[in-house]
Amino acid sequence: MLNRIKWSEEIIGQEKKKKVVDDEDDDDDDESIPKNYNECQLVWEGIVRHRAFNDFRVHLLQSPKQVREFLEKHGVSHYWDHAYSTSVLLSEEPE
Repeated sequence: MLNRIKWSEEIIGQEKKKKVVDDEDDDDDDESIPKNYNECQLVWEGIVRHRAFNDFRVHLLQSPKQVREFLEKHGVSHYWDHAYSTSVLLSEEPE
């Protein structure tokens, strides 16, 4: 996932705009809106003794609670705990 997806290609929630040569005033309109960038970080790498998933499928889960419950059914809820705690630590801004 770290290599196959172009994480820095676009900003989440921003529509792609065509640049208009005549109108340069519109370029700075979105500067005040906070932008969320796509990113992917490696939080764990290694070998496990037993496979937790037999086949890989996409599941649409709407909340962190649903994600943890899904992983808990497969006995790997600690993956979510570690990834979530890492993301919380990385998102905290120093005072």
